[in-house]
Amino acid sequence: MLGRILVALGGTDYTLVSIETAVALAKKHNAELTGVTVFNVERLRRIGPVPMGAGDIAQQLRDERVALSREAAEIVIARFEEACTEAGVKHNVLREEHDEPGNFLIQLSRYHDLAVMGLRAAFDYGVEAASLDAVKLVDRLITGGVRPIVAVPSEPFTVKRALVAYSGSMESARTLRHFLNLDLWPDVETRLVTFGRDNDEHRQLLTDAAGFCESHGRAVETELIDASPNKGLLEEAEQWGADVIVMGNSHKGLILRRVLGETVLHIIKNSQKALFLGQ
Repeated sequence: MLGRILVALGGTDYTLVSIETAVALAKKHNAELTGVTVFNVERLRRIGPVPMGAGDIAQQLRDERVALSREAAEIVIARFEEACTEAGVKHNVLREEHDEPGNFLIQLSRYHDLAVMGLRAAFDYGVEAASLDAVKLVDRLITGGVRPIVAVPSEPFTVKRALVAYSGSMESARTLRHFLNLDLWPDVETRLVTFGRDNDEHRQLLTDAAGFCESHGRAVETELIDASPNKGLLEEAEQWGADVIVMGNSHKGLILRRVLGETVLHIIKNSQKALFLGQ
């Protein structure tokens, strides 16, 4: 069941797609949305060394940065509220000026079923000092226990096909369960893929996973790809025409300790598709 969705609100095209995606999901599943803006006032006020006699100008610049960020945040909040109201979606907004956005979102996630955010931009309000590295933020959220996350591209998309990367690990299985249980896109065509040599072990993985999907009423295609996930996953997503890629940890650990692993990092940086990220 999907009851509450957390939405990261920045000032870029990624946020507009995040809003569109979250509103559509909330309307379909009768869920409520929590929109969040976050920026670090202390960081905004850091402008480096100030020449003697330029104190007033420096203070003006500090105040201007904070004011611009607040203004940009209010603009995106207005867009979020308008979209929710038009769709008849229950919603609320949190305006946060916080030194650790990741930690704040981790706390909020305890009471949300899903987080929606931009794939490569988050909490960017057009002021360089306020911008955050979205990849690092995704890293912080996943390793902090926020899952699942739908990370959206900068262009609007419709989910008709989902490509599920499956390795057979417990973490990968949890991601598959999240995807099936939440059933975000009930009519989505699903392809289940694993990567490695064509052998009985990999074939059995696909057979077992497909059977699990079928127990949830989801018929799936399966494909064994003799390539590394780094090379093969994006190619397969493009060739098959996937709209979203579903992925979690591999048997080698895509997320190791507190750092995103090589494959997840590669996909986040290079994918033009939406991602459903589990554990």
